[in-house]
Amino acid sequence: MPVDLVLGVDAGATKTLAAVADLTGRIRGRGRAGCGNFQVNGPGAPREVKRAIRRALVAAGADPPRVVAAYYGMAGADRPSDFSYIHSFLEPINPAPRWETENDATVALLAATRRRLGVVVVCGTGFNCLAFTPEGTRLQVGGLGYIFGDFAGAGQIGAEVIRAATRAYDGRGPATVLLDLMREQFGVEDPSDLAAMMYPDAPRPLHPAELAPLAFQAAAQGDAVALELLQRSAEEMGLAARVAIARAGLNSLPRIPVVLAGALLQGDPGRLLAPLVTAGVTGAYPQAEVTVLDTEPVLGAVVGALELAGVTVDDEVAATLRASWQTAEAAPPPDEAPRGPLPEGSAAVLPGPVAERREAVLPGPRPDRGLKVTVVGGGSTYTPELVSGLVEARDAFPLRELVLMDIDPARLEAVGGLAGRMLEDAGLGKALCLSGDLDEALRGADYVVVQIRVGGLPARLLDERIPLELGCIGQETVGAGGISCALRTVPVVLDIARRMERLCPEAWLINFTNPSGLITEGLYRHADVRAVGLCNVPIAMRKALAAALLETGAAGTGDRGPGVDYVGLNHLGWFVGVRDEQGRELLPLILSGHLSQVAERVEVDADLIAAWGAIPNPYLRYYCHPDRVLARMKAAGRTRAEEVIELEARLLEMYRNPGLRRRPPKLDGRGGAYYSLAAVELMLSLAGIRPGEHVVSVPHQGKIPELPGDTVAELTCRVDRGEITPAPAGTLTPAASGGTLPPGTAGLVRTVKDCELLAIEAAVRGSRPLAYLALASHPLVPSAGVARQLLERLVEAHAAYLPPGLRA
Repeated sequence: MPVDLVLGVDAGATKTLAAVADLTGRIRGRGRAGCGNFQVNGPGAPREVKRAIRRALVAAGADPPRVVAAYYGMAGADRPSDFSYIHSFLEPINPAPRWETENDATVALLAATRRRLGVVVVCGTGFNCLAFTPEGTRLQVGGLGYIFGDFAGAGQIGAEVIRAATRAYDGRGPATVLLDLMREQFGVEDPSDLAAMMYPDAPRPLHPAELAPLAFQAAAQGDAVALELLQRSAEEMGLAARVAIARAGLNSLPRIPVVLAGALLQGDPGRLLAPLVTAGVTGAYPQAEVTVLDTEPVLGAVVGALELAGVTVDDEVAATLRASWQTAEAAPPPDEAPRGPLPEGSAAVLPGPVAERREAVLPGPRPDRGLKVTVVGGGSTYTPELVSGLVEARDAFPLRELVLMDIDPARLEAVGGLAGRMLEDAGLGKALCLSGDLDEALRGADYVVVQIRVGGLPARLLDERIPLELGCIGQETVGAGGISCALRTVPVVLDIARRMERLCPEAWLINFTNPSGLITEGLYRHADVRAVGLCNVPIAMRKALAAALLETGAAGTGDRGPGVDYVGLNHLGWFVGVRDEQGRELLPLILSGHLSQVAERVEVDADLIAAWGAIPNPYLRYYCHPDRVLARMKAAGRTRAEEVIELEARLLEMYRNPGLRRRPPKLDGRGGAYYSLAAVELMLSLAGIRPGEHVVSVPHQGKIPELPGDTVAELTCRVDRGEITPAPAGTLTPAASGGTLPPGTAGLVRTVKDCELLAIEAAVRGSRPLAYLALASHPLVPSAGVARQLLERLVEAHAAYLPPGLRA
């Protein structure tokens, strides 16, 4: 019998937490995501709330979830219009029949007292103060948001920091350590330069809250200006609490509960501010009992949900809530990446804490400071291809540091030696750093390129051989081989992402790790990093299309080839539109004049391409002609992995030659054509240096109606200064079916996506049944019996790299 559950959510500007509990108060699962404050994160807030809920339900094993009540504490919810908007986006994602929303201050009060009586002061990115009367009414003091503030909150403190530093700089105010700290940590001489970075049109807009830590650092050094600034902030908070007590008529109570919560009143900042606020309240109202919240406010949301479910939250239930939350914090739930031995030649991923993210407004890469690029799996033979792209783009790409990280010292030495010589010849020799320490490599990165292979090429060889022996396609990214690769790779990449949350929260994770689309889907579902999946196949096909158009005399397709409408999944997609720079459609011209050449290149029958009216990715041959492909694989007598093993050995030997100072042509045989162009151009667009269109894997946001709207697809996107917009206006010509996929393909794409989702959850939960379902439902696995054999053999072959539940 499914267990009745309740859901509590605390959506703030720094993070969103969700907790799922049973009716005894035991926390069964927790989930964490980014900024859920719609006033700060705009349309991104609903996505973060949804991610936190989904992760909590996954961790609780609630499949399907049976949530009977939910309670949402929402930062920014003050006015009726706020609640109206919040209800509009919670309605479709709320899993409970009974649910309520309140300001996030309410859940802080419930977490501390379990009663809606008293005063709560919340100080984080912004500031708010609420009072609750015995009659059940609520009144608010302050809470104007960080722009206007009430001289409290990190946004307001940060604004005061820059004002004080500016006054010190130009002689209008006293000298202060704040000026030195600002120069040291932000690399500016004049504070006005830093102020200019806070405007929306800056290359990397700063949030005022990012300067608030300087006030606490300066105060710790005894700086008088910083101490006065924080003193005034504490006085404002104390004043707000006193006014709230008086206005709510709480001064007649023998005991007045007052709760202090938020990032600046809890933890390290709270050691300075909380006593000052307490003194400001108790000096006027001695009967005030001031408590600093010592747990997460989300537990107050669980209290609210339990009450909605008819549960009386007595001392026993409250104790269970606290104890089970602490256990959950100490022992990661199933949505944390399992740990285990790591393969030779893969990225080093060791256990590490998942730290809370910084303020939710994460501006991203800052070209004005120079860009740090970290390559995880930097010992890959592909790496010189990326280095060549950075060298070619050196006039546009402000490379500050390139870190190649790998746990295989021999590979890192060989690849790093060639990379160093290439950079030295380009005048960038000082930029290179070789590292075996993942944390150090990630720290402060702007871009993290992940190109790992868990288990190395020997594991790929097994992914290809075992399916072939059981009569299936043997390929590293498609079918059984792709699922096998995903089961051991998803947990490792998620661990890299969780380290990024702590060490470089503003960075972009650019995923080249196979199966690329599936891994990217896992990142969006189970991590809090900016992620984008990238594959070299679409850009290589664009180059081929440009060559074909040149033969027809069509011009004006640009340096990177024609503009394209590409849609589908990674290794399962189509060009449904091809345009010149004037927007004229060229696809009919290609299909009428070059159909046979296209068919030969992608190895898909010409009549099928003509029926689709679209050009397929070459990987479609595995789905459209599996009999031919399987026969060819069996006749070959060796797998692609065996060829690559030999090729890599030759490449590494070449890389060790001190006379080699550029990428060797033999690297073309490795299969990464235009990898460097795709990666470097994407990084330039994400930094706002060279905006453009890219074919990438990201959530399609409803642009592919045949797929669920929150799933990752590979499609044309406009990329500019940290914004990735799927299918720019005027693209993705509707197909005859009314969708965007070619006719007759929606079922295939949806089935493969369902298999991807099953494989991700199997890897995250360590679930053999889900892994079995992923294999059994894949179009390239002929039967459930074969799927069972595949699972047994693949698990046995890769046991050292799989989550414990899969090995059992």
